[in-house]
Amino acid sequence: MALRRLFSAATAIGLVIASGPASAVGTVAIGLPEDVAKGGFAMGITYNFGVPGDADAEALKQCLNFMDAPDATRALCKVYTHFTNQCFAMAMDPEPGTYGFGYKVANTQDLADSSAMNDCKNTSKAERKTFCQVSYRTCDGTAH
Repeated sequence: MALRRLFSAATAIGLVIASGPASAVGTVAIGLPEDVAKGGFAMGITYNFGVPGDADAEALKQCLNFMDAPDATRALCKVYTHFTNQCFAMAMDPEPGTYGFGYKVANTQDLADSSAMNDCKNTSKAERKTFCQVSYRTCDGTAH
């Protein structure tokens, strides 16, 4: 799977905003195979939704329609976490066929970024740990 395409596609996820920050609900849905280097990943992220069920449905829809992932990976999509007034970060190694991938929800963007980077480094091969980078980040509601 070409992770470079996934890296550019990741910048497009999570763009659906259903309501303002006063009713902030976010969902992370991921399709994550055992071998990310071979199967890539699929993801959908929503934030600032007013109703959890709507946030879940949209995140799953985005994940299932994540066209840079193969069908088998998209079939694995499920809701992994919810967040309210928190931040999300995804970090990955942008080189095709590599393993580094991580995501986190945290109370601040800096904490989400650093935690996602740690996860990416922990899933990378030793020679690729320094290539991890935050590829998508957002905050929900009043978080920053």
